[in-house]
Amino acid sequence: MPDTPIVIVEHARRRTAQVRSGDVPAALQDGPKWVCRIVPDHAQRFREGHRSMASTVEMLGRLKPANVVLTDAAPSDVGSLVRSSTDGAGRCRAYAHLGADWILEMVGMPGVGPWLDEHDTWWPGAYELPLLEQLSANDSPLRDLFEATATAHLLMSLTEVDGTALVTESDDGIERPFRIPAGVDTIHFAPVCICGPVAQWRETLVTAFDRVRHLVGLRSARPFYL
Repeated sequence: MPDTPIVIVEHARRRTAQVRSGDVPAALQDGPKWVCRIVPDHAQRFREGHRSMASTVEMLGRLKPANVVLTDAAPSDVGSLVRSSTDGAGRCRAYAHLGADWILEMVGMPGVGPWLDEHDTWWPGAYELPLLEQLSANDSPLRDLFEATATAHLLMSLTEVDGTALVTESDDGIERPFRIPAGVDTIHFAPVCICGPVAQWRETLVTAFDRVRHLVGLRSARPFYL
């Protein structure tokens, strides 16, 4: 598979920093955030340029960033935006935005809660499984947007994770929380090129997910959520 252009990687990382600072099309609640950008190749963007606003909003509404259901179409200066339900302050836990450049941005907040002696823990599978399912399924909303034969680059980050812990299996098979190293607030995953049959890139995506497990010191390569 072709390498991801450096400019795409750099732009995705800058965008994660902007999300971290609150520069978002839909106001988000406080807490860890999974940021995912899917950038189709140039030709594909123009092929899909005829898509109607109504069908785009319907497609975005079927996505589940970090397993959060999207319910509300919202105003957007550029492109289409769908978000989850909002709290009393008008903030949501997830949104999906498709820009005029046909870059899809999904942001979702994994559920965080206490586990043993850790107060702010989150679980694998919250963003991994929905993304794997929606990239693989024949009736996937992502397949509706990007044809299976097209090339796209997928870039992910976790941000606002300083002070939190990942609940996962240790190398000896015991499930417990692993604290994110002190001072680490944002984690960037390796970019993944999506091209051709799922079997060609699925393992690369799963390997990218393991960045967090390696960060907390685990050696085993296969997360238990699979």
